[in-house]
Amino acid sequence: MAYCTLDDVKRYIGTSKTVDDTLLTGFIDRATARIDSHCQRTFASRDETRFYDALRDVDGRVLILDDDLLSVTSITNGDGTIVPASAYVLLEANSEPKGAIKLKASSAIAWTFTDDPEQAIAVEGIWGYSATPPADIVQAAVRLAAWYYHQTEAPFETQGLPELGVVTVPSDMPPDIKALLAPYQRAKIGGV
Repeated sequence: MAYCTLDDVKRYIGTSKTVDDTLLTGFIDRATARIDSHCQRTFASRDETRFYDALRDVDGRVLILDDDLLSVTSITNGDGTIVPASAYVLLEANSEPKGAIKLKASSAIAWTFTDDPEQAIAVEGIWGYSATPPADIVQAAVRLAAWYYHQTEAPFETQGLPELGVVTVPSDMPPDIKALLAPYQRAKIGGV
């Protein structure tokens, strides 16, 4: 799912012409992918089953997720049993999205596996940062798609370096877009 529409970008760049619609649509897709890559998360929800290692992804009673979780449909433990909703809580309690699943202290269930720990635990649910992209993400997508479009005319930025004089280099991403995205970057756990 793209984080902005063709009409959003056309309004931003001030055109109603259709001649560049295909090009702009490609830039919207590229901007969406670049935002996901930069932030290490997606900003649209999807129904998916994700698999976890019963040893590596478990810390005691906590299953550490590698993606943002909005809600759980079902959890299948590594021994093939279904973990009932009454046996776990989603962490962190007062924030969205969730990043871990903790088995309740009152539950007799433990994260386990039968044959191999790899991909033993299955979590089916709605994954993503939010059901729809936040306004900042939409604005970043519009701005980045427009920036890509304008790069066809001026693909390089000029930077002054005292030792070398003036150097022209391709830009990674404009600083204002990076500033919009900064609060949404996924924190890395354990330096990974």
